[in-house]
Amino acid sequence: IIKGYPDGRFLPDEKVSRAEFISMVNRALGNTSTGSIRFSDVSSGAWYYSDVSKAVTAGFVSGFNDGTFRPNHKITRQEAAVMLARIVPTYGYSANLNRFADYRSIDDWAYTALSKVSGKGYISGYTDGKIHPLDSLTRAQAAKIISDITAKETIVTTDPVVKKDGTKLSGRIYSNNVTIHKDLDDDDATVDNCVILGKLIVQGGGDNTVTVNNSRIANAVVNRSADSVKVLAKGETA
Repeated sequence: IIKGYPDGRFLPDEKVSRAEFISMVNRALGNTSTGSIRFSDVSSGAWYYSDVSKAVTAGFVSGFNDGTFRPNHKITRQEAAVMLARIVPTYGYSANLNRFADYRSIDDWAYTALSKVSGKGYISGYTDGKIHPLDSLTRAQAAKIISDITAKETIVTTDPVVKKDGTKLSGRIYSNNVTIHKDLDDDDATVDNCVILGKLIVQGGGDNTVTVNNSRIANAVVNRSADSVKVLAKGETA
């Protein structure tokens, strides 16, 4: 997941760039979907081009308003938290960030994500009682966070197919696609507190509902040819 350098060193205290971090995350998750990207500072020949494409398609990272991606910018701890909150199931998790002496330095756009990721135990404070949201993430910290995620989360790299009435997918990261098969017919299925980084493909299910509860779906395709289907997004679903 994380590689050393040709000179035989790991450089644990070296700061991690945005491109390096998403590359590590992609390798840990095994997501394969790609799409077209247009950033003025990401050329098709760059080593990170495919990783940026995968990360943008999975919806856990985006570019900036000026059309750049800034692949070589060092990623801050709060920026990493926002990405991580989009790839791990976080419903029901939150930490009281006010206990950290520097909580006021957390940007508004990162506060909820950092609270959730901290609540899951992936980003914690320092011995000085601070969480250091604006500090750059180091290679050692990235290694610890990602290894914890691979150990604690259920990551599904295959593409499951749901055909049985009452099936409930719960608390998992689906790296690629999940298909609600046409053989489900008019029956029910539930996706609960999951993250789908590929597509949720809905081919079956009736008016008695395919329910998506407190989950994040990067892309959804609803295409039932036989009849209507109700897809209900509940709670914190995005």
